[in-house]
Amino acid sequence: MSRYGCGVFGPADLAAGAPDEADARRRAERLIAAAAQSGLDLAGLGADAHRIARLACQAAPYLATLLLRDPHRLVRVAADPYLHREKPRDVVYGEVAARVAGATTFAALQAALRDVRADELVRLGARELALGLDTEVGRELARLADACFDHAIAFCDRELTARHGAPRYTDDAGGEHPARLVVIGMGKLGGEELNFSSDVDVIYVYSSDQGAAGALSLHEYFAKLCAQVTAALSEVTEHDTVFRVDLRLRPEGARGAIACSLDAAERYYETFGRPWERQAWLKARPCAGDRALGAEVLRTLRPFVFPRLISPTVIDEVRELNRRIKRELVRAVRPAPAGVAAGIGGFDVKNGEGGIRELEFFAQALQLIHAGKQPALRQRGTLAALDALLFAGLIADGEHAAAWRAYRWLRHVEHVLQLEAGLQTQSIPTEPARQHVLARRLGYPDAAALADALAGH
Repeated sequence: MSRYGCGVFGPADLAAGAPDEADARRRAERLIAAAAQSGLDLAGLGADAHRIARLACQAAPYLATLLLRDPHRLVRVAADPYLHREKPRDVVYGEVAARVAGATTFAALQAALRDVRADELVRLGARELALGLDTEVGRELARLADACFDHAIAFCDRELTARHGAPRYTDDAGGEHPARLVVIGMGKLGGEELNFSSDVDVIYVYSSDQGAAGALSLHEYFAKLCAQVTAALSEVTEHDTVFRVDLRLRPEGARGAIACSLDAAERYYETFGRPWERQAWLKARPCAGDRALGAEVLRTLRPFVFPRLISPTVIDEVRELNRRIKRELVRAVRPAPAGVAAGIGGFDVKNGEGGIRELEFFAQALQLIHAGKQPALRQRGTLAALDALLFAGLIADGEHAAAWRAYRWLRHVEHVLQLEAGLQTQSIPTEPARQHVLARRLGYPDAAALADALAGH
């Protein structure tokens, strides 16, 4: 993280060389005052803590806000052995488990999950901005989401079981078994490509409707469980949120039940499944709950997602999917103000033409056409899918390299935009001064250089 230097914890030092020095100095002053009020001696902290504080004040105001809420977060993050390397899944799970271990109420669970999330955002923001590790950050954020779902399920399931009884189902032979729940991660969660302000798209599936949990039907039990798990992560509290949980990809969308049994899911997709739902399931991954049930869900729906015989209308369906996406895009491309970077103001790096979503669609459209007969193409991540398409001879070296570079670059820009205020935004600012600050935060000398890079990708 040498880009951010090392020195003393003073406002002038923390703000020196910032893209917006006055703003960085104000944030540094507030952080130093908050640390003093909390009894934290900044002078006694080491180089990593200084670099994180300097980075937050200069390049990521949202991280500065998280440090201001709890200055001791700076100590915890600086001491994290995974500040300089990717954090393994088992370590993430262990850390979340340790944070929620003392939670005896639902509110305490929510607070614990939000606290660990804030620590992780500071650590991952530092890694992203110092080293540009957009793909690693996406994976680590997905691991955090997986762990939060798992621990929320465990807590809420214990509470509901104590109140109503354990959920059990009866198989076709009359045997009784514990009923299980799996969280299927869709979209960026399934592909392990989350950004700093991502929604997490999920579908809740449980074992069977043939059984009960005390006086509740299994559907009633799992509807309650999934509603509580969703609130544990997505409800806005005084401690913010963990992840916004989006359930609109479930069978029947917003009109559908919050959770469905495996049999019900199979019937729905066999009868009503549409091309866009096939596309949505390309990235599906069992991310929490019972992984064996998750594997069974994927096996059951494989003929729907990856049919071996392609419909003669598949090309028309793919084209219609593309038209539908374009109709739904929030392009937000407004006339740019006069200035050096005219033309990029308001450009949406996710939804704009040539943006992240179109790159994702390019890979997914080829998967929809070819993955039924070529299992090697069944990759969840966009970069992995592009690699598989190259190895299969479906795209050329130059196409692969251009798409790969553009995707990485656009994701990094998206992350820097979101670390400005912690908001779900992907649009280049329209004001010349803010464009200049963004360019500097991305390592360009001015907005004109950023505009050139954007045009190239």
